[in-house]
Amino acid sequence: MVNDGATNFQLSHKLRVLITLGNPCTFRFKSPVHNMTKSSRTSVFKRSLPFLLLVLMAVITIAIRYHNRNPESEKEKSAPDVSIAPRDNTKLDRNSAKLYFTKHARCRMKCRHITQQEIRSVLQKGTINYGKSNLKDPKGATFALEGKTTDGQSIRVIFAPKQRHTSVVTVIDLGVEHACDCN
Repeated sequence: MVNDGATNFQLSHKLRVLITLGNPCTFRFKSPVHNMTKSSRTSVFKRSLPFLLLVLMAVITIAIRYHNRNPESEKEKSAPDVSIAPRDNTKLDRNSAKLYFTKHARCRMKCRHITQQEIRSVLQKGTINYGKSNLKDPKGATFALEGKTTDGQSIRVIFAPKQRHTSVVTVIDLGVEHACDCN
């Protein structure tokens, strides 16, 4: 066989290529960004910037809504504190000259032996139990006032302030359960 110099060069070149491709240390993957010029990369960044800002704004908006919604839901789940009065524009006139006693309240008063004068005394001197009051009722706010009668009964009276009078909705004896047939 004739030994030709050109043939040896071609074989050694092919052998070097195979060795280089087969060696994982020398093999390098070039991403398309490497093939771009600096101005091309800047252009791609500038085109994607509005999209990135939009995604960032969406994430911030969701985080703010979640943060604002969460404390309110925690407040709604917890029981109202009796000692702290909620902010509400509805006021109870403790010196109301006109008291209207509902049919239900009159029945409850009769069963519990409570007089109208004792109800007026609770209205003037009783303490408001905000835990039992409903200031956000769509029909109108109701206040639960607690106090004692002249004979020592602990009672809760539900008052509903109206434009021209204050309604007495019901009367509850806190110490004794009475058998009444009031509807």
